[in-house]
Amino acid sequence: MERGKEFEESGLIFTFREEEVFTPEREDFYRGHKGLNTYGVSICDFICLRNAGEELLFIKVKSSAPRKPDEYVAAIRKKFRDSILVYVAAVANRHNTQATNLPAPLKSLTILTHPIRLVLIIRDIKREWLGPLRDSLRKECGPISKIFSLDETQVYNQDLASSKLGLRVRTISSPR
Repeated sequence: MERGKEFEESGLIFTFREEEVFTPEREDFYRGHKGLNTYGVSICDFICLRNAGEELLFIKVKSSAPRKPDEYVAAIRKKFRDSILVYVAAVANRHNTQATNLPAPLKSLTILTHPIRLVLIIRDIKREWLGPLRDSLRKECGPISKIFSLDETQVYNQDLASSKLGLRVRTISSPR
């Protein structure tokens, strides 16, 4: 199996081929002194290609289940919405979103014609909590899903993200 580059997020390690993943939170335009984060923009952790570049995933990773589901779901929806807008601006090479680490396969506007899916991955969440949370997030993301003709939003734990999406993800071992 191809090695890939590892990214740590919320107690999980993800491995992606470098040319298939964009990590907008690591870009200067987002985290710099006058970065977009200082203007209330919040974004997902990974934007990546799947199925040999035939699908675009926007992935947000969380370390725990929500304590206040309505606020949690609204915050995740904002991250997904802002991520789509930031990604489109980066692909268009707009002045405030010039990405230094946007791989060539993700730079093409034609990638936006492929299926796009929003994915929330929550570390160690119980499977029985996934359905209600997924339904709530789908409802909350309804307008953005309609505007961009998105595939159904999904909520997974790390095991399901691995088996359903083929993502390479593992839990960080705690030191003994």
